[in-house]
Amino acid sequence: MRYTVLALPVTATSRTWEFGDNPEKGVKGAKFLVINENGRVPALEDPNTGVVSWESGACMNYLRRAYDKDGRILRPRGDSEQDRVDFDKWEYFLLTTLGPMTGQTNWYRHYNGFANEGVLIAMQSKHGAAMVSWRGS
Repeated sequence: MRYTVLALPVTATSRTWEFGDNPEKGVKGAKFLVINENGRVPALEDPNTGVVSWESGACMNYLRRAYDKDGRILRPRGDSEQDRVDFDKWEYFLLTTLGPMTGQTNWYRHYNGFANEGVLIAMQSKHGAAMVSWRGS
């Protein structure tokens, strides 16, 4: 998401949120829950339009519609059907594989309060799957 925003010809402001329930800075805190009631990232609050969005695909689609109406930046490299299919493949890989594996790894690392052997094995498994996904991309 961050690189998507940086590629667009708009002035963007970003905030850094922490894992946890700190009311002012935490993704589970009251201030962030106004932006995303699920308490997860990514989330987007557009000061130019007042639009609030969360989930990677919804945020990317909004940015396309609002700031790349001519399809000059957030689009396939070329105009062939193969170019469009390749763009879709990578976008859906991000949304269905890389994003969820990274999110599950974060949950096990930062929010799961149970420290037993089964949880540690699950965390290692999710971390390994996320790393394989990142290397493959």
